[in-house]
Amino acid sequence: MAALPGIAARQAVFPVPASGCGCEAVAGFASLDQALAIVGAASPPVAGHETLPLGAACGRVLARPVHAAADAPQFDASAMDGYALSAVSLRGPGPWRLPVSARLPAGSAPARLAPCTAARIFTGAPVPEGADAVVMQEAVHRQDDTIILTGRPNP
Repeated sequence: MAALPGIAARQAVFPVPASGCGCEAVAGFASLDQALAIVGAASPPVAGHETLPLGAACGRVLARPVHAAADAPQFDASAMDGYALSAVSLRGPGPWRLPVSARLPAGSAPARLAPCTAARIFTGAPVPEGADAVVMQEAVHRQDDTIILTGRPNP
């Protein structure tokens, strides 16, 4: 293992404990504990901070979380391909059969979801009003123009 500059001096101040896992016995390898101690010793704490434009911050460390100035997109979007539906309207223990009333690709402007129906929705598409859940396509069984749900989705 190639030594980092000043490691011997740092190890005198921060002794590296033996881990006992046996990996240090392999020629040239450090144990996990030794590797963490080396990295910790070679990483001095940051003494201050400055505000920079994003383009000038490459390779820098964040002093605090960064938050977007606005939501993007500015609507609730589906994070997956699946079916938008109203989970709170499902009655009884299931399984539930819902007719598919719409197809919603990304970029569409959906109408309000009809009660007791599901809409085929694709990643990035706006979730229609009236829907409180998107169920991934792998979690439903599609039969013609109907989906069958065996598990109750979370709103």
